[in-house]
Amino acid sequence: MRKRILGSLPIAIALMSIPFVAKGEGPGYMVVVDKEGQQYETAIPDVAKVDFDTFSFTVQTKSGDRTTYDYEKTARINLAASSGISLQEKDVNLAVWPIPATTTLNVRGAATGSIIRIYDMSGAERMTCATKDGITSLDVSGLTAGQYILHTGNTSVKFIKK
Repeated sequence: MRKRILGSLPIAIALMSIPFVAKGEGPGYMVVVDKEGQQYETAIPDVAKVDFDTFSFTVQTKSGDRTTYDYEKTARINLAASSGISLQEKDVNLAVWPIPATTTLNVRGAATGSIIRIYDMSGAERMTCATKDGITSLDVSGLTAGQYILHTGNTSVKFIKK
C-alpha cells in the first residue's frame, strides 16, 4: 500500500506547479485518461484540490463537485497549458494506452484506414499499420525498451515501451 501512495507523489508535485504549466497559454487542463482511453477533463482554475488515497485519488472542483478515480483504472494524468484534445484534430479524440506498453499498444479515435507510424527518438520509423474501426491494437513486443512517438493524421503521441 505504501508503494501506491508514494507512486502518486510525482502527480502531487506536478499539480503544485500548475500555475507555471498554464502560464500564458489559456487556463490549462487536468485530463485523467482511463485504461479504456476515456478522457475526463477539468480546467485547472476550477480544481480546488486533489486528494490522494491508498487506492484512488479525488479531484474536487471549486463548485464542490468531487470525482474519484481508481489507480487501477487510470492510465495517466495529463497536465497541459491547453486541453489535451487540442493537440488532435477537432473531431478526433485520440487515446493511446497502456503507457508504458509491454507487448500491446491500443489506439482509439484515429480515422478508420488512416496510417499509424511509430518512430524512435532518433526519428527512424519502426512500425507502420492502418487503423481499424474502433480500437486498433498494435503488437509492440518487437520494439526495444525506450521512448517512441506514435503519429497518425496530424497527431503525435509520445509513449514508453518497457
